Amino acid sequence: MNKIFNLHFTDFCNFNCRCCYAKKDKNCLSFDDIQKIIENIAGYFEKHGITDGRVNIAGGEPTTSKDLQKIIDAVVSKGIKASLITNGILLTEEFVRENAGKLTMIGLSIDSLNDGTNRILGRCEGVGGRVFDYGRLVAICRCIKECGITLKINVVASKLNFNEDIKRLLDDVRPKRFKILQMLPTTPFAEENALSESEFDKYVQKYDGYNPVTEKQENIKKAYLIIDSSGFVTTNNLHFDKKHNALEKSLDEILDDIDFDFESEAARYK
Repeated sequence: MNKIFNLHFTDFCNFNCRCCYAKKDKNCLSFDDIQKIIENIAGYFEKHGITDGRVNIAGGEPTTSKDLQKIIDAVVSKGIKASLITNGILLTEEFVRENAGKLTMIGLSIDSLNDGTNRILGRCEGVGGRVFDYGRLVAICRCIKECGITLKINVVASKLNFNEDIKRLLDDVRPKRFKILQMLPTTPFAEENALSESEFDKYVQKYDGYNPVTEKQENIKKAYLIIDSSGFVTTNNLHFDKKHNALEKSLDEILDDIDFDFESEAARYK
């Protein structure tokens, strides 16, 4: 049975990441529709006796939405765990403290500590705009941990950060979870800068001693269940699958028919 639903409720983002798989036609689920999807998820968990299910709230960039707090509260009100994946630049300590006891995990996507690299990747506000201040990043990470929320750091490995590392950050904040993902060839830019399997293995080796979870391209496909910004349920990060919509069908019915690797999905979250 599936225990994690990744709710990519918005395509809007304050960054312009050039390897992002978010759709070009920007959309965002209304809060009413999000509530319907949460009810659908709750029904699925209840039917299968799943008491440790989780909704992973993502985007786009979820912190750009005025509805984010309502979404978190709606998930938690159903007795479902809630987690958040974010680029972090709009996070505040006030928000983190408000969600102590609500969010079980906050995952921060940090591909580089180099401002120049981040701007080339598009990991900045606007074109060549604001990037994360290192001191503020550390403060936010420490606040997350102080609030009893699991801190996770995600790094997407590419040719652009191949000769870099984020060990300084890992040493300073000591996240409970650290994941390294191989860049997916989702855009022409990503195709040009994606690492080969051997290059990815070499990149991972520099983090010996940091116990990273690694995720190669073949592991991501069909093992990451997305409910997208139109309600469609897919395992395809390019959003080509428009067959099943969680606003129209039960998730039980959808998961019986969808091409999804439950074993690989379970391994992703160990």
